[in-house]
Amino acid sequence: MIAPLFLVLTTQVGDSPQLRTLLPNDAVVWCENRRSPYVSIQLFLTNKGMPDTVETFGYRHLLEHIAARAIPGHDRQIEANGGLFEASTTRDWMNFEWKVPTDKVDLAFKGLKTLLGGFPVSEQSIQLESKTIKHELALENPTTVFSNEAWTELYGVAGLGSNGSIETLSKATPLELRRLWADLTKADRVVISVSGTIDVKQTTAAAKEILMSLKPSSGTSWNSRSLSNSYGHSDRLALPVASIDSRAGLASLMVTFAVASKLSQPYVVYTPSLRPHLALVGSYNESEVISESLKGEDAASMFRAGRNYALGWVQISQNSASSSARFNGSLLALNPTVRPKKLAEEIPYVTFSEFSRAYSIMRAVSK
Repeated sequence: MIAPLFLVLTTQVGDSPQLRTLLPNDAVVWCENRRSPYVSIQLFLTNKGMPDTVETFGYRHLLEHIAARAIPGHDRQIEANGGLFEASTTRDWMNFEWKVPTDKVDLAFKGLKTLLGGFPVSEQSIQLESKTIKHELALENPTTVFSNEAWTELYGVAGLGSNGSIETLSKATPLELRRLWADLTKADRVVISVSGTIDVKQTTAAAKEILMSLKPSSGTSWNSRSLSNSYGHSDRLALPVASIDSRAGLASLMVTFAVASKLSQPYVVYTPSLRPHLALVGSYNESEVISESLKGEDAASMFRAGRNYALGWVQISQNSASSSARFNGSLLALNPTVRPKKLAEEIPYVTFSEFSRAYSIMRAVSK
């Protein structure tokens, strides 16, 4: 019998050692030692091979809410020890984050292990969390509303949002959600990402001990979407973006940041993906017209600005322990080969013609 092979790849960023580990069951662990007043421990559960449908979109969001309350008193215990426990759901993954003092990492890992082991789901918990989500949906900000409109317009069913609707959530059953959790916690859909003042080898060993018992799925891959056109209003645009590991995807991202750099009160909403997706750029000043702000800006200057800001985005996304664990964890959740360093190395090689193609799509929809 051949002993299990651990693929351990170590990189060095400045004086912060990082250790990335791919386990035999395809679960992934990433650990980074950096100076920080807290340690961020993050769990990512992807929905690779499990596309949301009209009947089930929002189930993962509902399950995230139930899971976050599944361990009695856990959130209060974390807070009582100077930490914070949060959760969120995107179109590609579910995320749980524990921010804890350096001497309370074990407490976070205990909660993480408990969640991965499964938990009861009842009609009562479904009804309770559905009410909470109903309030969330009622309070969605204009940017979120616009984002959902754009995704639906450009991708249809393949662009369904993660929040769900009251109608779909009302049909969820405990059995369906328990089965969904069992699928989401298959080894090849799980990533543990840790950043803070830690011993990377010891922390990796602790994470591996939790993950080694997970069973892999029968095979996972990202369901494709067809890359669509742009969508927008005078003060906001949704730009189609190809896979983050492609030059076309990086070119579209550069266009997004280039446009944002010319606005007086800009915002950018972007989550990396390996499927065609959207980047939102707009202005908090609702009277600002994007096309007017871009008048007189030549493509060459936009190209330079986009490249610089895209490189800055990679750096800023790793500025703190929490953001670094999230950025690295989310990329690894997409594919273990997608790394910040590779993105930063590839951005300068995006050509002016590649940028111009993405820029022309944006200009066609900005009015």
